[in-house]
Amino acid sequence: MAFESIDGDMLSAYASGSMRPALRVLVETRMTLLRDVASPFAISDAVGGACLSAETPSDLKPDAFDEIMKRIDGGPSTPRHHVSAAKAAGKAVAELLGLPEPLREYALLSASKRGWRFAGPGLRIMPLLIPGDDDAELIRIEPGFGAPTHTHRGQECTLVLSGAFADERGAYYPGQIAVADPNVMHRPRAIGDQACLCMAVKDAPLEFTGALGLLQKAFSIN
Repeated sequence: MAFESIDGDMLSAYASGSMRPALRVLVETRMTLLRDVASPFAISDAVGGACLSAETPSDLKPDAFDEIMKRIDGGPSTPRHHVSAAKAAGKAVAELLGLPEPLREYALLSASKRGWRFAGPGLRIMPLLIPGDDDAELIRIEPGFGAPTHTHRGQECTLVLSGAFADERGAYYPGQIAVADPNVMHRPRAIGDQACLCMAVKDAPLEFTGALGLLQKAFSIN
């Protein structure tokens, strides 16, 4: 998979049809991001706005607001933690629905089959069900958190979908790809005040350092 040039080697492989499936999804997703002037998550907002604008407005009675508040006060109470959980679930689904195609379909399928998994404080990973030998996943890093320090047994391409992250080599923003190989030792960390959402494709497992590295060697963690 080794690419020396993102906009050269990658696009040449894509154009020739020799690119493996997961990387093809990554490249097509990047193309969509670079075409969009707005945020990648503006797609769902645009759809919602179009649906609302197509609705026919209805006249409300003068006391409609007071009537609604009376019904709310008189209805069954909902535990606060249930409301919070529902809001969090809705936000997570909206985030996936806002992803560019063709990544969106794989993300929704993977969410229904596997879902997000805890990978450390402020770090969640969702393996993507994309055919082929490469490992593809969505990575979500909360503001101020990062992945453990690691290097690579092969090559990893990471596309920023929203937010931003930085490592020892610099900062990466939506539409940018960070390529890392066995010569790179780094600790990606979300920067800014929003979570960083990325798609990563790798052709070999990561190689961790420190305590995680020892556990990896002892238990053959990939």
